[in-house]
Amino acid sequence: MLTTCDTSLSRRLSQLVITIKCATFSSSCKSLFSKSGDLFADLLVDNTFVYKTKVCHKTWNPTWNESISVIASPKSIIQIKVFNHFKLGPDVLIAVAAINLSSILIEHNGILSKCELRLSLFQGCDYKGSVFVMLDKLNVCVQNLENGNNMLDNLPQVPSSSNGLDHTPIQHQRSHHQLVNGYTTVITTDNIQPPNESNSHTEFNISSVPRVPANQHDRDFWSALIGSLFGSHKFSSTKNTLATVDSTSRGQDAELPDRQRPLNDWTEVDGFWEPNNLSASSSLSNPNVNPQNTQIDVSLPPGWERRFDKSTQKYYFINHKCKITQWEDPRERGMDETQPLPPGWEKRYTAQGQRFFIDHNTHTTTLVDPRTGQHAGSLGSMGVPLQYERNFRSKVNYFRACCTNAMLNGQTKLLISRDNLLEDSFQLVSQMSSSGLRRRLSITFLHEEGLDYGGVAREWFYRLSREILNPMFGLFEYTGTDYALQVNPASHVNPNHMAYFRFVGRFIGMALFHGRCIDGGLTLAFYKQILKRKLTLEDLGHTDHSYYQSLIYVRDNPVDECDLDLYFIGTYDLLGALREDELIEGGKDIKVTEENKSDYIRLMVDWRFNRGVKKQTEEIHKGIFEVLNPEWLELFDERELELLLSGMPEIDVDDWEKNTVYIKYTRSSKQIIWFWKLIRKLDNEHRARLLQFVTGTCHLPLGGFSELTGSGGRQLFCIERTGDEQWLPRSHTCFNRLDLPPYNSYDQLCEKLQMAIEETKGFGQE
Repeated sequence: MLTTCDTSLSRRLSQLVITIKCATFSSSCKSLFSKSGDLFADLLVDNTFVYKTKVCHKTWNPTWNESISVIASPKSIIQIKVFNHFKLGPDVLIAVAAINLSSILIEHNGILSKCELRLSLFQGCDYKGSVFVMLDKLNVCVQNLENGNNMLDNLPQVPSSSNGLDHTPIQHQRSHHQLVNGYTTVITTDNIQPPNESNSHTEFNISSVPRVPANQHDRDFWSALIGSLFGSHKFSSTKNTLATVDSTSRGQDAELPDRQRPLNDWTEVDGFWEPNNLSASSSLSNPNVNPQNTQIDVSLPPGWERRFDKSTQKYYFINHKCKITQWEDPRERGMDETQPLPPGWEKRYTAQGQRFFIDHNTHTTTLVDPRTGQHAGSLGSMGVPLQYERNFRSKVNYFRACCTNAMLNGQTKLLISRDNLLEDSFQLVSQMSSSGLRRRLSITFLHEEGLDYGGVAREWFYRLSREILNPMFGLFEYTGTDYALQVNPASHVNPNHMAYFRFVGRFIGMALFHGRCIDGGLTLAFYKQILKRKLTLEDLGHTDHSYYQSLIYVRDNPVDECDLDLYFIGTYDLLGALREDELIEGGKDIKVTEENKSDYIRLMVDWRFNRGVKKQTEEIHKGIFEVLNPEWLELFDERELELLLSGMPEIDVDDWEKNTVYIKYTRSSKQIIWFWKLIRKLDNEHRARLLQFVTGTCHLPLGGFSELTGSGGRQLFCIERTGDEQWLPRSHTCFNRLDLPPYNSYDQLCEKLQMAIEETKGFGQE
């Protein structure tokens, strides 16, 4: 399946889009339960639940047409379980269909592009019907799949009427695949027409689709995807070299999809990917590459190298940290490079890897891509750059699936006083077992009537995070350059500070596990420490700018000539006392010279981030990983983790208005027009306070207002007409609903809404 030397790569993960289209059932199902069924389907990948469709009511021929992007390996087992929904009892499993993805990949030569399948549904040994699915956007080379060729020859055959199926032959595209449970499913691919309700065994007309030659596929697609999508994930190979591939013609290369083409640093010349002047470098154990065909690009991220492969006349990229190779430029990660730059334009990168464009016609530079008009830093609905949003969404989906799969049955009930919020929470959470942290939370505030269907828990996370991160409590302090927060090295003034840091770790882990947002403000370096990533000099620039400037001066100037009188020691002030730490053993006697100053800078950066806080950080790690599996967080970088924990940074009023529903109001009601007029006049702080009043938190989930959740799942922001003009607005945080009385004027609406937000506290208030 892969063109690398390491066959274990066939177990690595990738994205696959699965569309569950429809299903049809035999008459035996219809008489077994009722004349009509309320059917829904569960999608499982490798026995892990990932998606549930909507319920199709009163039909035995449901149509869902729902798509989901999942994380799967080439050898994953995909299962679809169809249930009959009952309001007054448990749902009943009707039938199961399953398929081994490797069989489909081999049959379709590694390309799954809108591949339609008909899967047989079984209950035990009994045939119940068929479900129609479509697999899309998966592309992999199958040449090195273990026993791949033998699998096609040794597929089990279905007896000619073993399960009541209509076995009229369908030429060219009909095959049999062995299921996990030992049964055999009949799969019909390509151009399948869904059956009509009158006949569940309709014959399908299948057109012959020409095979795409294997040498047109990206030989290292899986490595490219994992390298760019998951970074240093645990599935990364330690022996991944570029295999010998046939040279492709100019026409073949032009026909490749964008994700299969190498991304260049300049415009394409005559259809070929033209190399630069290459410098000699150390070579890998790759017979196709010699020292004359290697190049180190200073604009690439640390640990990356770009090389040129003679056999394909293309560049590829080496990640020395993860020991993987890929065609995709790590600086581009999902950017659309299918169109060449206009004449006279050039693309370059800053030392930090920021992409920008030069217009030699007008002698100007810009961050806006002239091909798309898109700003290099434009953010999408997930709060990350638009070109990266698809990969980030897949990471979030995978992380949520891991958390859902690890969720335990039952509830963890916490009774907390608002007046003693931090201490009560600390005592209760610290006493809980690790299993209790993974159960559904049910928060009750003392002497309040609110029932927790999600809204109370959101408010608890929000308010408690503000208490924990308050510098007055002593656990965290401001960095000095801005209002970002870092661990306080003087936290020992609280004799029980280590237990509190363990509690902080548990709290952060619970927020991530349960999908809640906290009121953040922590430095990016803190998130890198959570991920156990190496901290760099650039990270120090965001935390302590004066210290950063000092080290930059040491780096850029000859130390011997300046005679700075520096030694391998670090000094800092702690509660008025000057402390001194040796960076290495005997450091106070080792002077910094031009030869060892790079080691000095590296050690100083590490010391600056860990001085006086190493034990505190370790306790935070322990607390987080009592709730989460460390491998789940390896998918993200520090910016993504911050976004996952703190939510969307800005409130988009247009997105808010578009994703709002109304009860007993319409969009043209004067009260609704006044409401949005007020929202647009408010600054971001007051909008956040209104959002917190209605939803329980001032932070938006990833995806913005369209991803707001309530007690039963997704719950859009809602405004309902209720009461009379004498009433104050009320909120239902579990349902994201604002009860807005029919006020007679804009000024009255502003006054009442402001009073409700500013003057009320708690639940059960009228």
